[in-house]
Amino acid sequence: MADGASAIIGILAFGLHVVHKVYEIIEAIKDAPDDILALRQDATEIGCFLLHLQQSNVWDSAVIPQIIDSASLIARIKEALDEIELFVDKVTEQRRDGKVRVRKIKWLLRNGRCEKLRGSLASFKSSIIAIVTASTS
Repeated sequence: MADGASAIIGILAFGLHVVHKVYEIIEAIKDAPDDILALRQDATEIGCFLLHLQQSNVWDSAVIPQIIDSASLIARIKEALDEIELFVDKVTEQRRDGKVRVRKIKWLLRNGRCEKLRGSLASFKSSIIAIVTASTS
């Protein structure tokens, strides 16, 4: 079970990094429509949740029960993070001076893409909650 907990700890750190990027990107959009503002709120909630988990040291004593398929939960988390990271990579670019520039992303979020990204964030959040619940009960 230690392998599962250590994998989750790594995913939490990476997830916090990715969610912070999403928040920064959305913060850079001026006059954002409501669905993009909702995406920012989702990213903020997940970021706070991950930061709290990271600081609480809950994983030091976590035991994932045998009945929980931790591999599938970890796979769901990775899939959600991959989707979010793909979005971040599409809308940002590193400039020569080291600063990150946000491309025009309103067109990237049309045709249901914003809802898909919100779904990935929700999936990520629910998977983490399921793991925390299973490991602390």
